[in-house]
Amino acid sequence: MTLVEEIAQEAGLEVMMLVCQIWGGQTLYIPDNPKPDHPIAQDIGYENLLHLVALYGGQTIHPPSLERPHLAQRAKARFLKQTGLSERRIAWVLGVSVNRIKYMLNGNKANAQWHERQEMERELSNG
Repeated sequence: MTLVEEIAQEAGLEVMMLVCQIWGGQTLYIPDNPKPDHPIAQDIGYENLLHLVALYGGQTIHPPSLERPHLAQRAKARFLKQTGLSERRIAWVLGVSVNRIKYMLNGNKANAQWHERQEMERELSNG
């Protein structure tokens, strides 16, 4: 699991987006026991910082820059899939094709095409 996926899953999509928007491409030290007026807390909120502390307290992380939006989009797609949304709904939410979502979730085009064929066969047999 990537850093982006881990933050999205454990701390939430909003926290992941904030971290990548503000510190993407930089090194960020997550303190062990921050106070509410800590600079990170001022940027993302104290509760959100506490989520990061639970994950990475006392460690340095290297969040990716959103200049590479495919990383953030892939993390969003995986997070939404884990929350129970269908691939079609995820595609609608992210504004991309279902094939693109399958590619992001499965890692390669061959898997995405295979899954699409399986889905179409299920739909035809149920209809």
